[in-house]
Amino acid sequence: MTFLFPNKENLEPLLREVVDASKKLGVDYSDLRYGFYKSETINVRDALVEAIDYHESFGVGIRVLVNGGWGFSSTAILDKENLLETLKMAIDIAKASSSLRVEDVYWESQVPQVGTWSSSVKEDPFEVSRQEKMELLLDSTSKVLQQNGCFRATASIFSGEELKWFLSSEGSDITQRVIRTSPDLMAWGKASNGNVRTRNHQTPPLTCGFENIRSADLIGNAARVGSEAVEKAEAPFGPQGKFDLILDPANLALTIHETIGHATELDRVCGWEADFAGTSFLKVSDLDTLKYGSKWVNVQGDRTLPNGQATLGWDDDGVETSEFPIIEEGIFRGFASTRDSCHLEKKKGLGKACSHADSWSNIPILRIPNVSLKPSSGENALSKNDLIKDVKKGILVQGRGSWSIDQQRYNFQFGGDAFWEIRNGEVCGMFSDVTYRGITTDFWNSCDGVSSEKYWEPQGVRNCGKGQPSQQGQQTHGASWSLFRDVDVGDAN
Repeated sequence: MTFLFPNKENLEPLLREVVDASKKLGVDYSDLRYGFYKSETINVRDALVEAIDYHESFGVGIRVLVNGGWGFSSTAILDKENLLETLKMAIDIAKASSSLRVEDVYWESQVPQVGTWSSSVKEDPFEVSRQEKMELLLDSTSKVLQQNGCFRATASIFSGEELKWFLSSEGSDITQRVIRTSPDLMAWGKASNGNVRTRNHQTPPLTCGFENIRSADLIGNAARVGSEAVEKAEAPFGPQGKFDLILDPANLALTIHETIGHATELDRVCGWEADFAGTSFLKVSDLDTLKYGSKWVNVQGDRTLPNGQATLGWDDDGVETSEFPIIEEGIFRGFASTRDSCHLEKKKGLGKACSHADSWSNIPILRIPNVSLKPSSGENALSKNDLIKDVKKGILVQGRGSWSIDQQRYNFQFGGDAFWEIRNGEVCGMFSDVTYRGITTDFWNSCDGVSSEKYWEPQGVRNCGKGQPSQQGQQTHGASWSLFRDVDVGDAN
């Protein structure tokens, strides 16, 4: 497969020359990433086009390892003089880092990686006309506003493309293309007493083409979303106390992200990352011993997941991606790691291929991979209705809402987007606001059922922040409807 990198044909000999120059200048290792990024977001509000944003960015990032220290520099001026100057800047920074190092950067060499990879795309979102996209969004919001009590509606379509070309002093030569799509629809409903609430149609953001937007069926779901916004506004506040919870995949995605994804990043565990949202309650010694959850909790890290947001062929260290266990039948089994951090868990090698930079202009850092709760199967397979029937006093939660978690990913509170009472195995009326809170390991040990693959959805997040300067990451967190016992619940009033 071939990708249309801007000016690649003319740049190729020059970029290879820069990598060769790094070796002549005595670096222990170097890599160069040429990236081209573009994105388009169309926003509609109340059947009117509010904004169309289109961005393009391209440039080169150069990373070098010198005397046990990292250096990085980047540029968007792609001529020979400036690229060589950028290389020298990276080397100077590496030497400065080396002079202050506590220990050498761990970096095990690997055989050259050569290949191409691309997201699976049936319909290129950038080949779909803006007119068609706008009409879809306009029709969706118009249909929401036709519902009695709905007074506002917003909808959007995001499309993104990333082209990355990786060259290293080891001889790796990798080209990759990522296509991202994400639709959104939100309704505002007003109750007879003046209360206002919102309801979302939360379709998974994925690495695939416009087929993701079409399958979201924004127009087909608009009436439901609008009517549920009004129903939510009319509903009473949620109760307080201990309740069984049945959480849908969209709600669980954020809980997985915060209480497992971030908690199992090895750099946080070892204190390398603390400035942006804290470290982790986990210790390296917890590996293979900590009872993270109940027997129902099986969590997989996977950078090969089809259409996953963190899915690639190789990470930004040039390491081929893979899948790996994080939790098996409740027992903690693995951290997310990179080529330069894997030694911290006393395991030499190339790590779990979790290195990622959100742009050519940023240095790669350890990022959460796709992290998913595996569905039940075989004789343990459950349906959503099986879970509901097993609850005498509980709440069914759909979608994402507010969230808060402490600096060690241990003590948390999460909301949701829609809430229904469960009484004696039956779903009853709606609540307007509910939050649940707990301790990470207590919560996952309270899991008493996970539904089967039929109910599994690849939900996820598009805006995971980490690093200084801040970088944005995207991850898929798949899950099935799941049951949790005796969770501390309070209203969100």
